[in-house]
Amino acid sequence: MKYIIAAITLVLSSSAALAQSVAPLTAGVVLVTEVTRNVSLGSNDKNTWSDFTPREVKWSRTVQGVEVLAGSTAGVLIDTRTYLHYQVAAGVSELSETIEQSSTREGQTLEPGSSWKADRIYANPSASWCHDNRSKYDSKFEVGPREPYTLIIDGKETKLEVTPVVERGWWTKCYSGKRYTRFLVSKDLGAVVSIEHIGYNPQGQAHESSYRLNVKEIKKL
Repeated sequence: MKYIIAAITLVLSSSAALAQSVAPLTAGVVLVTEVTRNVSLGSNDKNTWSDFTPREVKWSRTVQGVEVLAGSTAGVLIDTRTYLHYQVAAGVSELSETIEQSSTREGQTLEPGSSWKADRIYANPSASWCHDNRSKYDSKFEVGPREPYTLIIDGKETKLEVTPVVERGWWTKCYSGKRYTRFLVSKDLGAVVSIEHIGYNPQGQAHESSYRLNVKEIKKL
């Protein structure tokens, strides 16, 4: 019995040490990521990505709860109040003007099995193919079972528990198409560590907005 107790104590001590060694991200931290836009569509949300390239981005969070992944040529904004997210030009760190929005999340935590709906109409410049200066996202979200994720923090391989958040919805700007996104969220880091997003054109094919970003390393400055 004493050996079993000793073993349990060792496991608990190791877990506690890991939890203490992984601190939430702070503004300006550099994330080393692998990014690709090459996706082959499968069935039941099983998709294959290829040709990843390394890319460094800076991480920060606004007072409104928007995670900012700022790259040298483009960025990503993730509104963690709803998990609607947006690809933006380099240097953009704030959401564009909101015209109308709603959400049924109401502050609930990311517990497996939880779900909510969110929609947002926001200012978006007109384009050659659409003269409307607005866009709309209308999505449903569901939280999946927690899973492991490994990355490097300050030069050390670190294993984390992450929570999948899956979005299934629609985008609308003169035309409409489906949206699918799968985030992996680390509670320890207080941040998203992986984004798999597929935007579909009105004909149901993946278009150039599709991408996958995986955080491989965190460099704390």
